[in-house]
Amino acid sequence: MKKNITIGIDARMWGDKQTGIGRYVSSLSEEFFKQAPENNFVLFMRDIKYLDKYAHYKNIRSVKVNERWYSFGEQITLPAHFLNKNLDVLFVPHFNVPLIWRGKFVTTIHDVTPLFFPGHLQKASSIRSRAFRTVFSSALKRAQHIIAVSSYTRDQVIKNFGRSSSDKISVIYEGISDLNDKNITENILLAHRIKSGITKPFIFFVGVWRPHKNITGLLEAFALIKKRFGDKYLLVLGGEEDPRYPEIRSTWERLGLENDIVRPGFIPDNELPLWYKTSAAVVIPSFVEGFGLVGLEAIKYGSFVAASSGGATPEVLKGAAAYFDPQDPANMAQVIAGVLQSEEEQVRQKEEADKVISLYSWEKSAAQTLNILRKAASGQ
Repeated sequence: MKKNITIGIDARMWGDKQTGIGRYVSSLSEEFFKQAPENNFVLFMRDIKYLDKYAHYKNIRSVKVNERWYSFGEQITLPAHFLNKNLDVLFVPHFNVPLIWRGKFVTTIHDVTPLFFPGHLQKASSIRSRAFRTVFSSALKRAQHIIAVSSYTRDQVIKNFGRSSSDKISVIYEGISDLNDKNITENILLAHRIKSGITKPFIFFVGVWRPHKNITGLLEAFALIKKRFGDKYLLVLGGEEDPRYPEIRSTWERLGLENDIVRPGFIPDNELPLWYKTSAAVVIPSFVEGFGLVGLEAIKYGSFVAASSGGATPEVLKGAAAYFDPQDPANMAQVIAGVLQSEEEQVRQKEEADKVISLYSWEKSAAQTLNILRKAASGQ
């Protein structure tokens, strides 16, 4: 196998308001740079400023690209940027590999959520819906290797797209990021509470406001908690409200919860630990999660967690959370209340959290991924 190889990385999702996939590619890339100084890395980025802090690495270069993910440009013009870069292998951290790209590549599948919860554009266009399945299927067929972020995701890929790709799928778990490098003191937490204007214990959700996250179900459950405990708790919905999904707002208006909900908008990574640490409980109400990074972050920063039994969350968090049926708001409310009120449950979660946290690291994830990339570069 050629030792000194050139690895291309589709890093377009790396950014300030990065999604979970953006976190994935930035965290892995940082570890790649440390672990593989003998290799060269070419990162294709919409904003190359994010590589400024890595300027001391001499084996990294960036290529500025403008194509957004899920766009026609991604399929038509993006592959031209990959040409003539002497890439031995391209790492695409999502399913959206350009159909016309014929070089060697490894792709990561995070979930198959669009099959069951199509996005706004997919719903509006049958062409886009067919395009998703075409691009997804093509990536599975053409990839040198496929990484799934959980056994649940691997099994869903095989179930919905056939067993033909099963022999080249490896499960590599994500890591847990250090979101804030400061010593978070009680004074800092007090300042955060004052700044946020929160004077009550609160239940915390953070994520995109889309149907598969089941925020409407969380609102129904919170209404039951309010009925049981009165005005004791607030609900904090972190993340940007998406006007394409007005049912979330209409649900809290119907339930009369306007004065019980705090909406801080997008929360930067370095502020997330403050919200985790000051929360009474973190809730993950999703119908499906391909991995469930929020849960790991929450337990790392000392939160108690109530989570959906759907998707990969139980696989990843194991005993460090209490689980509910995401289809049943009453069950969700009951489990959340147990996390809020039961000291025995809180002690149990703390004990289990330490065991779970030790299982995940970006260092380990990157080492396993690099091994696959090297093999793919040599045609294995």
